[in-house]
Amino acid sequence: MDDFISLAVSDEPDWGKSRSTGFIARQTDPEQVDQIINTVNPNRDKTIVYFGLGMKIDIEKLDKLPIWNSEDCVFLVSSNMKINKQNVFKVPLNYTESQNYIAASDIVISKAGWSKVSEAVVNRKSLLVLDRNELNEDRNTIEFLKGINHVRLVSWGELLGVEVDSGLIQELRMQDIGQWGNEVQRVTRDIIKVINH
Repeated sequence: MDDFISLAVSDEPDWGKSRSTGFIARQTDPEQVDQIINTVNPNRDKTIVYFGLGMKIDIEKLDKLPIWNSEDCVFLVSSNMKINKQNVFKVPLNYTESQNYIAASDIVISKAGWSKVSEAVVNRKSLLVLDRNELNEDRNTIEFLKGINHVRLVSWGELLGVEVDSGLIQELRMQDIGQWGNEVQRVTRDIIKVINH
């Protein structure tokens, strides 16, 4: 390998000539973001929570969580979740631009998967991350997020009892959410440089 571009949270061996970068994420569409906000929070008086734990979580248990009863909150969830509450809005089944839903939210609840975390960090969203220590990628991501003060970890047991209340919102606001931009242009330039040499 001649060149290796190391993304944020990477913990790779020395592959040779290496370039480091931060987070990259798909571009958001401001019009779609506003449309999402206007649909779920037209008065702009609620906290919007993106709840994205992926397809492999026990969905039956999720419907019973007290989080859905959080006052002054609306939730954005994937279309596969069987949660029917007035304050829960599903991302449409064939909608592929989930970064717009993340950008429309105030808080992101997610596993530590790189793409969701990257979209949350780039869009400057507070993060509540499910601590699943069994995956190297998750551990690397979590350690990186802890190092930049941009995460609140929660175990599966804790998640079962979480409510988004003023205390949690205040705690999440203490995260340092302003230091990372989208490095996609820089990565693109680096790749073009490598190709042209």
